Amino acid sequence: MAQKSARIFISSPGDVAEERRRAAIVLARLRREFARFFEVSGVLWEYEPMLASGHFQDIIEPPSQTDIVVLIVWSRLGTPLPERYRGGDGRTPVTGTEWEFEDALAANRARGTPDLLVYRKDGEAVARFTSGEELETAAAQWAALQAFWQRHFVGPEGGFRAAFNSFRDLDEFETKLEQHLRDLLRRRLTERGGPARARNGAVIWHQGSPFRGLETYEIEHSPIFFGREQAEKEVTEALARNAAQGLPFLLILGASGGGKSSLARAGVLANLIAPGVVTGVGLWRRCLFRPGGASGDLYDRLARALIRQAAALPELPQAGIGEEALAAQFRAAPAQAGLPIGVGLARASQTQPAPDAGGPRLVLLIDQLEELFTLASVASEERAGFVAVVGALVRSGQVWVLATMRSDFYHRLEEVPELRDLAAGHRQYHLLAPRPAELGEMVRRPAEAAGIGFDIDPQSGLGLDAEIAEAAARDPAALPLLSFALDELYRRDVAAAGREVLTVETYRRLGGLEGAIARRAEEVCDALPPAAAAALPSVLRELVTLREEAGDPAARPASRRAVATSPERTEAVEALIAARLVVTAGGAAGPTLRLAHEALLRHWPRLADLIGNDREFLRARARLQADRARWEAEERSPDLLLPSGKRLAEAVELLASRRADLDGDMVAFVEQSQAREREAATRALRRTRQVAAAMLVLAACAGLFGWYGYRRSLEAERNFATAIEAAESLNDAVSEELGPSTGVRADASLAVLHRAEGIFARLAAASPGSVEVQSSRARMLISFADLDAEVGETAEQLRRAEEAQRIYERLAALDPANAEWQLGLARSSERVADAQEEKGDIAAALAQAGSTLAGLRGFSADHPGNREVQRALAHAETRMGDRLYDKEDIAGARAAYHAGLDLLDSPAAGDPEDSGLQQDIADSHTRIGDTLRADGDLAGSLAEYQAGWEIRQKLAAQQPGNALWQRQLAVSLEKLGDALSDQGDLAAARAHYDRGLAALDRLAEQDPRNLSRQRDLSVGYNKLGDLLQAQGDAAGAVTEYRTASAILDHLVSLDPSNATFRHDFYVSHSSIGDVLSGQGDSAGALASYRAAVAGRGEAAAGADDPVLLSDLFFGHLQIGKTLRALADRQGAIAEYETAERLAQHLESINGPAGVSAEMRDQAAAVRRELEALRLEVKG
Repeated sequence: MAQKSARIFISSPGDVAEERRRAAIVLARLRREFARFFEVSGVLWEYEPMLASGHFQDIIEPPSQTDIVVLIVWSRLGTPLPERYRGGDGRTPVTGTEWEFEDALAANRARGTPDLLVYRKDGEAVARFTSGEELETAAAQWAALQAFWQRHFVGPEGGFRAAFNSFRDLDEFETKLEQHLRDLLRRRLTERGGPARARNGAVIWHQGSPFRGLETYEIEHSPIFFGREQAEKEVTEALARNAAQGLPFLLILGASGGGKSSLARAGVLANLIAPGVVTGVGLWRRCLFRPGGASGDLYDRLARALIRQAAALPELPQAGIGEEALAAQFRAAPAQAGLPIGVGLARASQTQPAPDAGGPRLVLLIDQLEELFTLASVASEERAGFVAVVGALVRSGQVWVLATMRSDFYHRLEEVPELRDLAAGHRQYHLLAPRPAELGEMVRRPAEAAGIGFDIDPQSGLGLDAEIAEAAARDPAALPLLSFALDELYRRDVAAAGREVLTVETYRRLGGLEGAIARRAEEVCDALPPAAAAALPSVLRELVTLREEAGDPAARPASRRAVATSPERTEAVEALIAARLVVTAGGAAGPTLRLAHEALLRHWPRLADLIGNDREFLRARARLQADRARWEAEERSPDLLLPSGKRLAEAVELLASRRADLDGDMVAFVEQSQAREREAATRALRRTRQVAAAMLVLAACAGLFGWYGYRRSLEAERNFATAIEAAESLNDAVSEELGPSTGVRADASLAVLHRAEGIFARLAAASPGSVEVQSSRARMLISFADLDAEVGETAEQLRRAEEAQRIYERLAALDPANAEWQLGLARSSERVADAQEEKGDIAAALAQAGSTLAGLRGFSADHPGNREVQRALAHAETRMGDRLYDKEDIAGARAAYHAGLDLLDSPAAGDPEDSGLQQDIADSHTRIGDTLRADGDLAGSLAEYQAGWEIRQKLAAQQPGNALWQRQLAVSLEKLGDALSDQGDLAAARAHYDRGLAALDRLAEQDPRNLSRQRDLSVGYNKLGDLLQAQGDAAGAVTEYRTASAILDHLVSLDPSNATFRHDFYVSHSSIGDVLSGQGDSAGALASYRAAVAGRGEAAAGADDPVLLSDLFFGHLQIGKTLRALADRQGAIAEYETAERLAQHLESINGPAGVSAEMRDQAAAVRRELEALRLEVKG
């Protein structure tokens, strides 16, 4: 039938701008829906060209000449028109809104058109004024509206004169307007004899399948993009509001496969550029940009997209700005990025003049923004520079930026402060999984647009559309599967078989949603000739990688030239492209290939098996690729070659075993790294020999000086002083050059300290009463105690700390005002308390900490200006908090932590920029976060962890080689993961855990004898296990718990007296038991619970370690429950009785307040269980 137009006039005063925008969005939606039958267009004054010689009403098409008039009012009636415009009764003046309505009303009464739809907002009117005149104007507007309303709709007595529609909010207005307009358009279609299907709402799509399979919906697919109307309008309106506030930027966050790209392209862009949606813009240009997938850096890629895309700014070269020049300008002067865009938009306006109602704008869609962080070739400097370009474009006001990013990368925004600030607050939108009703629209409405229907299942009586939508609703990540399955149904039932219905039979044959991808992919593989089939794994391997942080599979763009290296591989590539399993795109360096969607990684068993079998190779290649990309980005700087250690060893092994799977650049990178490492090893050997010789000379000199002190009385004083100085130098060298922060192996540091111990023994023998010797020896003993703690020598740690404490007690008694000795006493006492706690003697540790704190408080009061004393007091407050926290006195611990933080924040603590002070402040925030988390204050704990992490991140960046700070940063990442997990954001928690675990793994690998680092690693694996268990991945959780327990088995064997190791051992094994119990494996769970209790060690008579007693209580409780499940009543009774005794013992030590609520509840349950079991046995 002939194409007809449907002109819809939107009339309103200026106080309903949001409603006008929503009306324009509705018109855009209906324009797509009725495109085959009507040219639906809106008449909005914002989009009409203005003439300087006349009034705006002169150039607007009269409402009486349109098909439908929509009137929207709230609190105003608008601006009076010139006298030549008169009301229907001849009165003057009239406002534009009055005249438009009465012009349409007169035509309707005369000839039946246009149709009139009237909407009035019921909400309270708001008057904004800054003067009495403005207030009077607002009152006059309200009075004019009331008079108009009484004239046409509601009489003075309340009787209705004409129909109207009221609404309270935007969504109600939209729903009513869309329904009313659709009904009017369908009625017009019926009157004109349109097809029956169309009269029922279907519009035919002529361009093949209305489903996109694994491909993204582009803007041209907007007529078949359904189910996201709510998100479309919310994003469109949010971006428009941001633009009105001066920052036209919006970041869409959502899960992988959640439809972010399609929403942005086919939904938001289509809405945004529709007439009337955004006022003040007369010409839209658009550019689609994705950070990856092309050659060059980010600036090159953006410049190419802007110039080569016909809808963007292809006019730029006409102004003398080519791709290279534009990229160079972005690179050199990111803050001026808006200037060339302004030039391009001016050129665009000349070739495609915009109405005077508004100027030109460019909307830039940055799709998959997370690639800024995943692309190996993008260094942090380039990332920050590119974001600076984007920020400048946004601030120019000429470019509106819409970006999409996976929500599990949200935490990475912190790495680029400008990007974090751009996406702050209302400039981000979280796209949720579609609701069941929206899924139904995604299934049905594209099919209706193509004129096809759905089969009915004869057994259930349900339509196939309902069955598919219901299947998709069960899995929030099912959108890619849904689209692919529907596309396959169309391909088989409609394109191949010529049907007009998608059939249940075909759906069953495909294997439902999850089976469709696998079946289609296997059909392609089965059709390949043998040689091409044999080459397929090598092709697929080129197209996948593993993300370095999380280790999960990801699609990897690859050059076609690098993939199709033989006729057989070329044939396999062509088959995958033809089946739309692989997509190809052009680039400056030639075509690139990419998997059509990452859903293939999970739902194509052949590919998933290949990844699983080749996981280690893919992981190693990904790491090597990232290292090589950084090396290339810095023009092959020798400083960025692989350093000696695991990474280089891994790369050398990869080269030896899989050289054929590495490109030439990777091979060159590894070989050059090998050569540099050999040179460095030679230099290091020379340097080590020199240092060792210097240490030996220093030791010999100190011993010799001590001997001379005996032999040469005339030089004794001078030589003895020199000997002391030498020994002090050695002490300082151990502390500064070999301490925990340096990354030097703990066993190497101990070896040097053993030499120092010999020196001090000779000096002590030379002068038994020397306070200098005693002070230096005590310092050495503290260094020993710290290193003993690192390697798990708890007994030696306690012995040396106590010896240092005794020395400092004697020295402090000699000179109570000596700050050095008082601080030494405090440090040694803290080490004693640490060792006592590690051995499980909590009461002794608490008493020791209290004594230390009391002494420092008194000394601090006498020395208020001494920074070291204030810092030491803050540290003692913090450590007291640790002891109280371990005793489950959460309130007391938090008070102690705050007391320490207050001291650190005071001017008396020293320079706020001091890195050591900043580290202590970060520690305090983290510990306060622990107490808030223990009390269930999730928001508070997250804020404190965030504060600590921000400080530690800056410190670690300043000194990447500082092992202590790197360790603390990793701990902060895990703490953030804990808080996010508590809040239910498991994806973000996983990302934080993985980052923290990777850092701890590196630290542990550097020093395998450092048991503290090994313990940190076990804690990380336990946390990851907890998260996987929360996600329902029982097998994955058990794997992580077993990894942790293997580490802890080793730690306990090395230091059986370490209570912390034994507690962690208990946690790992009991966690395994919990998972196995949940899976119904009672026998396996029982073995794990028994291992947990056996490893923890039974409580000795009178033991008062609350952590030990609590662990044993819950351990015996779980064994009892499991035995009962296995019908072993006598065994269960014995375990419950043991648990009951442990609970009673703990309560007798700590009192009722010292027992957790969970333990009290469980103890009460144990008593009830015992009574029931005893009755069962008697019965």
